[in-house]
Amino acid sequence: MHQTPEPGKRAAVRGMPWALLAAGVILATLIGYLLYFNFRNHSALVTSSLNGFHLDVERQKALLGYFFIERKYDIRSLAASQEVIAYYTNKGMGMSETYGLKLNLFLVGGLMERILTEKVIEEDPVYRQIALAEMDGKILVNAGPAGGRSVIRHEKCPPSQPGEPALHISDTGAAGAISISMPVFHKNTAVGQITAELSLDTLYRHFMGDGADAAAKGFALTDADGNLLCPEDRGRCPSFTELASAPPAAQTDGHYFPSGDPGGRTAEAVLVTQAAIPSCPLRLTAWVKKREIHGAIAPWQIHLAGASFTAVVLIGVGLLIRFSLKNSLLRAQYKASSRQRRLLERKNRQLSEEIHLREAAEKKLEIQQSIRIRSDRLRSLGEMAAGIAHELSQPLTGIRGLSEFIEYGIRNHSITEQKITEMAARIMGQTDRMAHIISHVRLFAREAGSGNVSLIDLNMTVDSALSLLSTQFHSHGLTILRNMTGDALVIQANPYSLEEVVINIMNNARHALESKTETAGKGFAPVITIRTAREETAPGNPGRAVLEISDNGTGMAPDTAERIFDPFFTTKAPDKGTGLGLSICRSIVASFGGAIEFSTVPGCGTTFRIALDCASGEAEAPLPDSA
Repeated sequence: MHQTPEPGKRAAVRGMPWALLAAGVILATLIGYLLYFNFRNHSALVTSSLNGFHLDVERQKALLGYFFIERKYDIRSLAASQEVIAYYTNKGMGMSETYGLKLNLFLVGGLMERILTEKVIEEDPVYRQIALAEMDGKILVNAGPAGGRSVIRHEKCPPSQPGEPALHISDTGAAGAISISMPVFHKNTAVGQITAELSLDTLYRHFMGDGADAAAKGFALTDADGNLLCPEDRGRCPSFTELASAPPAAQTDGHYFPSGDPGGRTAEAVLVTQAAIPSCPLRLTAWVKKREIHGAIAPWQIHLAGASFTAVVLIGVGLLIRFSLKNSLLRAQYKASSRQRRLLERKNRQLSEEIHLREAAEKKLEIQQSIRIRSDRLRSLGEMAAGIAHELSQPLTGIRGLSEFIEYGIRNHSITEQKITEMAARIMGQTDRMAHIISHVRLFAREAGSGNVSLIDLNMTVDSALSLLSTQFHSHGLTILRNMTGDALVIQANPYSLEEVVINIMNNARHALESKTETAGKGFAPVITIRTAREETAPGNPGRAVLEISDNGTGMAPDTAERIFDPFFTTKAPDKGTGLGLSICRSIVASFGGAIEFSTVPGCGTTFRIALDCASGEAEAPLPDSA
């Protein structure tokens, strides 16, 4: 018999589906909310991972940029080193390989070997090979592993003009190569080339990451065409070939593309991006597999899990627990990524501060050297003070005598107007002479060392310098003999800078003669000989103007003679000189395209010889001495 349920029970039975539906809706809503929340966190993690990946790229790019800046600084310093310049200076002076040039090349080779030894990263050499070559490619010095391949690639060098070192990239098939070259200039002419090959093994070991981690992500170097540069150990390069041939879209906008796996496994999506390295034509290629960014679970799997949770509560709860645990892990990774980003920002600030401090130190050094040069020039003026005072005392005495004569004649009515006019003219002549002396000294202090050049007569310039020194030298018992050619020796130079050269050499001769006078006694006659002449070179060429300054002083010992042109080297007391005089003289003569050399005999004296190219034309009239 059919039993009808009671009204209350029927209402309960009818309400059960709605309650279950409501419970299902609530549960589905809760699960959906949790899935949405988890999906949002997953998206944030993906964004954070991508940002971390790009921060890693920027960090490596900055480190590599700074690394190549340092390497260019190394090559620039080597090209401008005293050892290299000394070789080409001696060669330009006609020194043979037997008498001196081999020693210069030996010193250059020693400097290169020292650079190879000192420039290391955790005991790994930065350079593989360094060489000095002629402009035709002939290697003069080659420092590096015996039997190594030549680093000279003369046909790829930039034009011979001053500038930044050039970076060269090549791939021999077995391994890539990165070299840095810079021409060596002597008298504004490229005479040689410094070339250094970097160690790609060191670059990959310390900047590209360990090859053992290359299965998931890593870095590589490519040229502008996208060709991979691999070291001899090619295991450090990426294991898939699509890196070098990746389409531009994949390299710029962050899209993924499939890459073959040489191990025979399924192809996997990879993100590749490239960034130009500052200061060089290389590109840093960075890659990471998709699973390193998105994790092991893709977004569509999360949606599928949500549908499963909605259908099966138990499975949904299990998956919620799983995703909660996964979410905690993602949060931890996100926090670690944030800490890494802050650490990178702090390191970048420290690096920027170090660069600013280094630039400030270099500027301070330039200022100090300029002050010392100025001090040395003023010291020379101070040593000439006695002679200048004597030059001024003579016209002052004449002016006073003439003035007293005029005053006496006017008081006694014994002088005519014509006589007064004559006396006034003589007074004006003496004042003009004093003004000329003062103005000349003032122009010497201001113009010496400037870049203003003109056509001048070497004889007149030497006479002008001697006029500032002759009285002082005669007061010290020194005899100056002049043997100057009667022909005009027209050269292109700054007369005041040339006067500074003559004054510095003459003062050095005076000190040598005074030292010998103290030991030789009264029988010694100190003499300085000034000689000028014209040397013929080629037919139709104006020739060269030669100035020789000789003394019969103490001469120089061999160890002293080797260093007289070194900045800050001096045998005088600290209050007698700065050691910059002869260094300045060589720089001034070289700036005019000339050469300065010397010969010395210990105990007998020293001769300095300055040779400058004569110029066509006539010397310009001396400029009026004015402030």
